[in-house]
Order: sequence, then C-alpha cells, then structure tokens
Amino acid sequence: MENHVKDYGRSAASKHPDKDENEILVFVYGSLKRGFQNYYGLLDGHIGTSEFLFEGKTKGEMYDLGAFPAVNVNGEGEVHGEVFKVDRRVLRALDRLEGYPSFYNRSKVKVESKEDDRKVKAFIYHIPKQRITSKIRVPGGNWKMQTN
Repeated sequence: MENHVKDYGRSAASKHPDKDENEILVFVYGSLKRGFQNYYGLLDGHIGTSEFLFEGKTKGEMYDLGAFPAVNVNGEGEVHGEVFKVDRRVLRALDRLEGYPSFYNRSKVKVESKEDDRKVKAFIYHIPKQRITSKIRVPGGNWKMQTN
C-alpha cells in the first residue's frame, strides 16, 4: 500500500484526515459493519454524525473470538471492512464498545478502497497477537454474519 492519503471525493479538508481534527475516519471489520448488530445505534446516526465512505481492506490477520472478531495489524494477510467518517461523540461511543484502551488498542492504518484508487488512514481497533487467545483465523479476513 502506498504511504500517502488521497482525496476520497469529499471536501478539501477531507484530503488530509490526519490534519483535520474534526475529520475522524474509522475502519470497521466485524460487528460494526452495516447490517451487523453493533452498527445499529452506533454508526447509523443515532449517537452523532456518521457517514459510510467505502468498503476497503488493510493488512492484518483476523481471528474468530466467538461473537466477534479480533485483528492483529502486524499480520501478513488482508482484513476486509468498511470506512466511516465519524464525529468525536461516535468515536467515544466506539471506544466504550471496544473496551479501548483496556481490551482493544486503537491506531491508524492505511486502508485501500475495494472500488477505486482511494487510500486513507483510518483508526482500527486491534489486539496484539500475543493477547489473541483464538487460533481460528477468519478465512480471507472477511467477517460474515454469524448464523445459528
């Protein structure tokens, strides 16, 4: 992945999300994706401002922890998910849900769009590999609906 952040088709301030503190991009890959249980009430606009931008992918390994996945960002595979632009209220709510900083860590990663050449830096919630108890890798790094 390239090192620079490209415009993803929004305002001029959007070209540099690291430089605009009101512009917060988050990459979600599990229960926060559209259609999954934690999307509703958190990323659907009920708490603050949230806008779906695109489906994307980043480097890492995804593990099945049962009801939700965990990602090791230092892995060699790919993790597939969605990029959202959120405000600080939504980010704080996501931090609470993800148990940041006691359970998940939060840091920025490079995310490539699956649809075009957009590349952004976005926050991702992840767990260091030594803290991941599951040995079950999620095939292709794509979390699917869990059905029972």
